[in-house]
Amino acid sequence: MKRRLASLIALAMVGTIALTSCSSGSGSTTPAPANTDSVQTEGKDYGGLKYLRMCSGTQGATWTTVGSAMMEYVGSAMKDMGVSASNGPGGSVANCRAVANGEYELGWAFTSTVYDAYGATGAFSEDEPMENLTHIMSIFPSQQHFVVPADSSIQSLADINGKVVNFTPVTETSYTVNNKVFEAYGINQDTIESAGGTVTLTRFNEASELLKNGELDLWTACIAAPGSAVSDMAFAPGIRFVNIDEDKIPQILEQLPGFTEMTIPAGTYEGVDEDVRTVGTVGSIFCTADLPEDVVYDFLKTIYENWDALKAINPTAFGDLDVNDWLNGATAPIHPGAEKFYKEMGVM
Repeated sequence: MKRRLASLIALAMVGTIALTSCSSGSGSTTPAPANTDSVQTEGKDYGGLKYLRMCSGTQGATWTTVGSAMMEYVGSAMKDMGVSASNGPGGSVANCRAVANGEYELGWAFTSTVYDAYGATGAFSEDEPMENLTHIMSIFPSQQHFVVPADSSIQSLADINGKVVNFTPVTETSYTVNNKVFEAYGINQDTIESAGGTVTLTRFNEASELLKNGELDLWTACIAAPGSAVSDMAFAPGIRFVNIDEDKIPQILEQLPGFTEMTIPAGTYEGVDEDVRTVGTVGSIFCTADLPEDVVYDFLKTIYENWDALKAINPTAFGDLDVNDWLNGATAPIHPGAEKFYKEMGVM
């Protein structure tokens, strides 16, 4: 099984992915009215579904903003079937468990996280394999951000022992990434604290307030750039990024299946005038295999019809992604409803 999964993530691990455009802000806009003219629900079998619930990201994150807009469009498309669509907060690791357990029908997670959940590895090593998870679509990439105040004494990730470092909650992928990245430097939570530092496990949007108030030395998150929380910190008090050293990248990627080296281009954030070397992964939307085929097909049809409006919410994060990219990096089997859609679109 693990060999088969490894082949599925090959696309997510080839080359270095860079953002295709730059912005000093989030680029977010209010979503346009739904376009559902070509989504025909009459005669479809939704299996008696009444609620289509999605869990996405932390408040203020691009995942949450886009996920909410998606479900507005989907709710409009499916209203004649009596389906109420909604989007709630979450995190990549927690979302896999929530969807697998039936708390939500749809979830956002990094393809690398789905890989771990499907095979009971990494953050899911004590879980049963979540082999009921299936891939619906891939979405824009996210990059691990290592942010310090502009006047910080931290020049390298090797300097964080004895500092106040936010690892983010254990239910978020960024927590796992932080552990693997810092491990490459011989650093862990114990070494940070034994040197007089503090480890916090705070959600990134709340942690940004700590950095603004001078209570945090290193802010971390795996988010799509530009993230509004980072843009706010760039405005005040001003920030710098800490690069991952090039010689550490191979060791880190070996420990993080589905991740690849990425670049956050200069100018993405105010005051950040040089490219940032980091690692990242591809986001995805997934569900369980028993979600009715027509539901998944109509979900994708609705997203396709409203893709330009969704891209307008954060043009920098989406870049030039289109339907031909929606299977990139898939690490779980493709849902039958998704397979039907992609074959119809000529993608499969």
